[in-house]
Amino acid sequence: MSVSAFEAYLRIGRRLAPLTVSTYLSECRIFNAYCREQILSPETVDRNGISEYLKYRRRPEGGGLGIRAAEKALTAVRSYMEFLVKEGLRAEDPTELIRIGGRFSSLPQVLTESEIDRLLESIPADTAEGKRDYALFEMIYSCGLRVSEAVGLKTENFRFRESAVLVDGKGGRRRWIPVGERALQAAIRYRDEARPQLSGVLSDNGAFFLTRRGRPMTRHQIWERLKKYAVLSGLETKIHTLRHSFATHLLQNGADLRSVQELLGHADISTTQIYTHVADRDLVLQHEKFHPRG
Repeated sequence: MSVSAFEAYLRIGRRLAPLTVSTYLSECRIFNAYCREQILSPETVDRNGISEYLKYRRRPEGGGLGIRAAEKALTAVRSYMEFLVKEGLRAEDPTELIRIGGRFSSLPQVLTESEIDRLLESIPADTAEGKRDYALFEMIYSCGLRVSEAVGLKTENFRFRESAVLVDGKGGRRRWIPVGERALQAAIRYRDEARPQLSGVLSDNGAFFLTRRGRPMTRHQIWERLKKYAVLSGLETKIHTLRHSFATHLLQNGADLRSVQELLGHADISTTQIYTHVADRDLVLQHEKFHPRG
C-alpha cells in the first residue's frame, strides 16, 4: 500500500492537521524502510515486530527518541495499522496492546480545585481586562480548552441560553461543550460589561476575547496573562495545566472516560487514559496521607 494512499486517509478520512499528517507520513516512511531491512511487511508484521521497531527508534542509530517522541512514533504507526485494517490488508491492529516503557513516568501537572480558585481570585474584577481574563481562564478550565481553541472562540460560537459553546478543535473537528454556571456568568459579564469597551473601532473578526486595542488575543498574550496571575497567586502553572486539571477533576468526581474524551476532543481514547493515572496517583497520595496503614 502506497504512502500516498495513507496520506489521503489522514487528510480526508481523518481530517488531521497538515503538521500532524506530515509527522505521521515521515514516521510511516521510516517504519516501511525498517520493515524492508528486516524482511518484514507492514501487512503482516506482528506485535513483537512493532515493539522491536520502537526499541530501534529509541536507540541512537534509530533516532535516539525519548519517551514522548517514541509515544508519538507509536501513535503514527498505530494510525498506519488502523488504515491497513480499514483497507482490508490486515485482519487486526497489532499495536492495541503496545505501550512505551515508562509511558506514565511523567504525568501532567494538575492544580487542585482550591488552587484553581486561588488563581482566578488573583484576577482583578473591576477592570475591563480583568473581567476578560477571568472569563478567559474560567472558560479554559471549565471547558478544558486548548489555548488555540480559546483564541479561536468567536461570539457566534456561544449559545448562552443553552449554556453551550461550539469549539473548533484539532484536525478541523468541532464539538459542543457545556458551559458551567460560573464560566457562563463570567462570559456574560465580560460580553456585556467589558467587551464593548475593548472592541473599539477596529475589526476583531468576531473574536470573543479581545485585547485593549480591540484585536483578537493571541496565544502569546494569553500565556503572558496567565504568567502574571500565577505569580500573584503563588502558583506554578501553564495554560495546558488548566486543561489537565479539567480532565482530572472530572474523573475524580466520577465522570466516565468516554465522556471526558469527547469533551477534550481527543481522537484516540488512549490519549485520554493518562488522566486515569493522574487520578490513581492522587488516590494513592490520599491513602498514604489519611489511612492509618498508609
